[in-house]
Amino acid sequence: MIRYRSYDLRLVYAAGVALLLILPTGLAGCSHKGSGDDATMGAAGAPTDLLAPRPIVGGLGFASARARYPLAVGNRWDYRLSVTSQVITDAGPQPPMTIVEPLRVEIVGTEHFGQHEYFVREVSLPQSGSRYSEYAYMREDRSGVFMLPSMAYVGTPDAGMAGSRLARQLCAYVDRTVLDPGRRDAFQRAVASMMVKAAAGRPSVSGESAKAQGAEPGERTEVRFPLFVGSRWFMFEGSQYVRSVVGRERVHVPLGAFSAWKVRETSALFPPAYSAYLWYGAVGWVHERYHNEVTATDTLGHAVGRVLYDTDVSLTAVHLEDRAATAELGTGN
Repeated sequence: MIRYRSYDLRLVYAAGVALLLILPTGLAGCSHKGSGDDATMGAAGAPTDLLAPRPIVGGLGFASARARYPLAVGNRWDYRLSVTSQVITDAGPQPPMTIVEPLRVEIVGTEHFGQHEYFVREVSLPQSGSRYSEYAYMREDRSGVFMLPSMAYVGTPDAGMAGSRLARQLCAYVDRTVLDPGRRDAFQRAVASMMVKAAAGRPSVSGESAKAQGAEPGERTEVRFPLFVGSRWFMFEGSQYVRSVVGRERVHVPLGAFSAWKVRETSALFPPAYSAYLWYGAVGWVHERYHNEVTATDTLGHAVGRVLYDTDVSLTAVHLEDRAATAELGTGN
């Protein structure tokens, strides 16, 4: 069965559910029963082309080449998804809970909407033990890379780490690490609050129109060309969600070393402790890292600790239908 739903990848992801376009369903609460050697690229703010990874010496060096997002049917990216949660109590940091699972992104077809042809992107957890995939629609032009945030999914939402499975694991983790019943309830409320806020997605607030930046109404601007240190763009029409290029780095992931733009995602709606960084290279998103934390308070409003979330997604393999581009991928540790 295919169902359509509206969700937002990055904010849900940042709560610890990650790149699967993880679902809002079932997250309402608990039941009690690298930096590199080319960080600066010329003068600050000077436009530069996106660098394609081209080996120079031993597969670890790169020379510049014009490239954009590699959208083609059959292209596939594999990632290592790591989600870590940790409770901080009066006694100090408790042992963290970490979930590691493979994640796959693949271009599986095309669809036509309005005046544009979109590539259909499937995202799945191949080792989740249950068939589950979610779909997004992507396109690019000379101004940027855009995505429709209203998607379809196939399978059961509770499959893999999606939906209530992750919520149950987090609740069980709090039960194990916080022994005092009163304080345990405070930490469970903190976990539920974080997950609900993540599932709510990005509301529409005052801001610059995404349409003026090249996106059609309803689209999210993933990348805005040209990329250069200091460039910035609003992700949604009428929103305060902003991405900005903060540097150029050699980023190391399990697949190897890649030259990539370091992109920061910010919003006035994010909590102060929230941070989001993405590394974008000629093969697409190479690495993503998110951090969030929430304060646990008792029934009187007194702080009794914190709950921390960290999500890391790192490229482990890539297959591009352009065999020449695939052969030129830089690798190394």
